[in-house]
Amino acid sequence: MVIRLTFFTALLLTFYSCVNKPLYRAEDFKWKGIFGYDQQQSNVLYSLLGDNAFTAHKTNELYGEVLAWLNQHPKAIVVPVYSQTGHPKLNYDDHFVACWIVDPDTGESLNLLLIKKGLFSSRDMEKPNNESAAIRMHISPKTYENFMLKARYAEVEAFKLDQGIWK
Repeated sequence: MVIRLTFFTALLLTFYSCVNKPLYRAEDFKWKGIFGYDQQQSNVLYSLLGDNAFTAHKTNELYGEVLAWLNQHPKAIVVPVYSQTGHPKLNYDDHFVACWIVDPDTGESLNLLLIKKGLFSSRDMEKPNNESAAIRMHISPKTYENFMLKARYAEVEAFKLDQGIWK
Protein backbone atom coordinates (compact mmCIF):
# COMPACT_ATOMS: atom_id res chain seq x y z
CA MET A 1 0.00 0.00 0.00
CA VAL A 2 2.79 2.45 0.90
CA ILE A 3 4.58 1.64 -2.36
CA ARG A 4 1.40 2.40 -4.31
CA LEU A 5 0.84 5.66 -2.42
CA THR A 6 4.46 6.70 -2.94
CA PHE A 7 4.12 5.93 -6.65
CA PHE A 8 0.93 8.00 -6.71
CA THR A 9 2.71 10.92 -5.04
CA ALA A 10 5.64 10.63 -7.47
CA LEU A 11 3.18 10.63 -10.35
CA LEU A 12 1.54 13.81 -9.07
CA LEU A 13 4.87 15.56 -8.52
CA THR A 14 6.07 14.55 -11.98
CA PHE A 15 2.86 15.81 -13.53
CA TYR A 16 3.15 19.17 -11.81
CA SER A 17 6.81 19.63 -12.69
CA CYS A 18 6.16 18.73 -16.36
CA VAL A 19 3.38 21.27 -16.81
CA ASN A 20 5.19 23.94 -14.79
CA LYS A 21 2.43 24.17 -12.22
CA PRO A 22 3.53 25.52 -8.86
CA LEU A 23 3.49 23.21 -5.87
CA TYR A 24 1.75 24.78 -2.92
CA ARG A 25 2.91 23.98 0.59
CA ALA A 26 0.02 23.21 2.93
CA GLU A 27 1.75 25.09 5.74
CA ASP A 28 1.47 28.33 3.72
CA PHE A 29 -2.32 28.17 3.99
CA LYS A 30 -4.57 29.03 6.89
CA TRP A 31 -6.77 25.96 7.42
CA LYS A 32 -10.10 25.85 9.20
CA GLY A 33 -11.42 22.34 8.93
CA ILE A 34 -11.76 21.40 5.28
CA PHE A 35 -11.29 24.96 4.01
CA GLY A 36 -7.98 26.69 3.38
CA TYR A 37 -7.06 30.23 2.49
CA ASP A 38 -3.89 31.48 0.88
CA GLN A 39 -3.30 34.98 2.18
CA GLN A 40 -1.80 35.93 -1.21
CA GLN A 41 -5.04 35.01 -2.99
CA SER A 42 -7.89 36.30 -0.86
CA ASN A 43 -10.56 35.49 -3.47
CA VAL A 44 -9.64 31.78 -3.67
CA LEU A 45 -11.18 29.20 -1.34
CA TYR A 46 -9.44 25.81 -1.20
CA SER A 47 -11.37 22.78 -0.03
CA LEU A 48 -10.45 19.21 0.86
CA LEU A 49 -13.85 18.20 -0.46
CA GLY A 50 -15.36 18.59 -3.88
CA ASP A 51 -18.88 19.47 -4.90
CA ASN A 52 -20.37 18.68 -1.46
CA ALA A 53 -17.96 20.88 0.50
CA PHE A 54 -20.69 23.20 1.74
CA THR A 55 -23.31 20.56 2.50
CA ALA A 56 -21.24 17.68 3.93
CA HIS A 57 -21.70 17.01 7.62
CA LYS A 58 -18.77 18.37 9.64
CA THR A 59 -17.87 17.31 13.17
CA ASN A 60 -15.67 18.88 15.84
CA GLU A 61 -13.37 15.88 15.43
CA LEU A 62 -12.66 17.00 11.88
CA TYR A 63 -10.87 20.21 12.88
CA GLY A 64 -8.54 18.34 15.22
CA GLU A 65 -7.80 15.64 12.65
CA VAL A 66 -6.87 18.17 9.96
CA LEU A 67 -4.60 20.21 12.24
CA ALA A 68 -2.94 17.13 13.75
CA TRP A 69 -2.24 15.64 10.31
CA LEU A 70 -0.81 18.92 8.99
CA ASN A 71 1.44 19.22 12.07
CA GLN A 72 2.70 15.66 11.55
CA HIS A 73 3.33 16.28 7.84
CA PRO A 74 5.10 19.66 7.59
CA LYS A 75 6.21 19.04 3.98
CA ALA A 76 2.68 18.29 2.76
CA ILE A 77 1.65 19.84 -0.53
CA VAL A 78 -1.68 21.07 -1.83
CA VAL A 79 -2.62 19.52 -5.16
CA PRO A 80 -5.34 21.47 -6.96
CA VAL A 81 -7.80 19.00 -8.50
CA TYR A 82 -10.30 21.33 -10.15
CA SER A 83 -11.32 24.95 -9.89
CA GLN A 84 -14.59 26.71 -10.42
CA THR A 85 -15.29 30.41 -10.79
CA GLY A 86 -18.68 31.65 -9.75
CA HIS A 87 -19.44 28.76 -7.38
CA PRO A 88 -23.08 29.10 -6.24
CA LYS A 89 -22.02 29.39 -2.57
CA LEU A 90 -19.40 32.11 -3.20
CA ASN A 91 -19.31 35.61 -4.63
CA TYR A 92 -19.39 35.71 -8.42
CA ASP A 93 -15.70 36.52 -8.93
CA ASP A 94 -14.40 34.20 -6.22
CA HIS A 95 -12.71 30.91 -7.07
CA PHE A 96 -13.37 27.53 -5.48
CA VAL A 97 -10.51 25.02 -5.69
CA ALA A 98 -11.00 21.40 -4.68
CA CYS A 99 -7.66 20.00 -3.62
CA TRP A 100 -5.85 17.01 -2.19
CA ILE A 101 -3.21 17.32 0.49
CA VAL A 102 -0.42 14.80 0.12
CA ASP A 103 2.85 14.22 1.97
CA PRO A 104 5.47 13.86 -0.79
CA ASP A 105 7.80 11.89 1.50
CA THR A 106 5.34 9.23 2.65
CA GLY A 107 2.64 9.34 -0.01
CA GLU A 108 -0.02 9.72 2.66
CA SER A 109 -3.13 11.72 1.83
CA LEU A 110 -5.11 13.78 4.32
CA ASN A 111 -8.22 13.41 2.16
CA LEU A 112 -8.04 9.61 2.23
CA LEU A 113 -7.45 9.62 5.98
CA LEU A 114 -10.61 11.66 6.54
CA ILE A 115 -12.62 9.15 4.51
CA LYS A 116 -10.97 6.17 6.22
CA LYS A 117 -11.93 7.62 9.63
CA GLY A 118 -15.52 7.96 8.42
CA LEU A 119 -15.58 11.74 8.60
CA PHE A 120 -16.77 11.97 4.98
CA SER A 121 -17.90 9.72 2.19
CA SER A 122 -16.00 9.43 -1.07
CA ARG A 123 -18.93 11.14 -2.81
CA ASP A 124 -18.12 14.32 -0.89
CA MET A 125 -14.85 14.56 -2.83
CA GLU A 126 -16.32 14.19 -6.29
CA LYS A 127 -16.28 16.95 -8.88
CA PRO A 128 -19.63 18.38 -10.05
CA ASN A 129 -21.29 16.00 -12.48
CA ASN A 130 -23.46 18.52 -14.30
CA GLU A 131 -22.31 20.26 -17.44
CA SER A 132 -23.53 23.66 -16.26
CA ALA A 133 -20.79 23.77 -13.63
CA ALA A 134 -17.88 25.47 -15.38
CA ILE A 135 -14.94 23.65 -13.89
CA ARG A 136 -11.31 23.50 -14.94
CA MET A 137 -9.46 20.28 -14.20
CA HIS A 138 -5.86 20.61 -12.99
CA ILE A 139 -5.04 16.91 -13.12
CA SER A 140 -5.51 14.21 -15.72
CA PRO A 141 -8.75 12.20 -15.84
CA LYS A 142 -6.74 9.04 -15.09
CA THR A 143 -5.15 10.57 -11.96
CA TYR A 144 -8.59 11.73 -10.80
CA GLU A 145 -10.17 8.31 -11.36
CA ASN A 146 -7.32 6.48 -9.60
CA PHE A 147 -7.62 8.74 -6.56
CA MET A 148 -11.41 8.38 -6.44
CA LEU A 149 -11.01 4.61 -6.57
CA LYS A 150 -8.72 4.80 -3.52
CA ALA A 151 -11.32 7.03 -1.85
CA ARG A 152 -14.05 4.44 -2.47
CA TYR A 153 -11.87 1.69 -0.98
CA ALA A 154 -11.21 3.89 2.07
CA GLU A 155 -14.96 4.41 2.43
CA VAL A 156 -15.64 0.66 2.32
CA GLU A 157 -13.00 0.16 5.03
CA ALA A 158 -14.62 2.86 7.22
CA PHE A 159 -18.04 1.26 6.69
CA LYS A 160 -16.77 -2.22 7.65
CA LEU A 161 -15.18 -0.81 10.83
CA ASP A 162 -18.24 1.32 11.75
CA GLN A 163 -16.20 4.51 11.68
CA GLY A 164 -17.63 8.02 11.95
CA ILE A 165 -20.69 8.56 9.75
CA TRP A 166 -20.99 4.78 9.29
CA LYS A 167 -21.70 4.03 12.98
